[in-house]
Amino acid sequence: MKRAFKEQDIELTNPVILTVTPPEYSMAVAVGLLSWLEGNGAIISDTGWKSNDHGNLVETGIQIKFEDVVFSISCRYEHVYFERISGKESSFWALCKLFCETEI
Repeated sequence: MKRAFKEQDIELTNPVILTVTPPEYSMAVAVGLLSWLEGNGAIISDTGWKSNDHGNLVETGIQIKFEDVVFSISCRYEHVYFERISGKESSFWALCKLFCETEI
């Protein structure tokens, strides 16, 4: 197994931007994260990410409600963007930290 992202830690910014490793298009990693979130109780109303073209995942973003946080995931080139919309900042940072440590 290898780390999905090159960053060792997140920057406490909004959005949090992570770079996939090796540098390649980030779509597969973003779809994998959305699948994991959905399997763990997240509410994802926009199911376009499950289609062949991945819908709004590219640049527009897919909105997710996970526990007490609402955020969006989008991807561009080798980056995955996590943008907090509402909810506790500390919960959002903890979730992004978890994503940062993801292995594939």
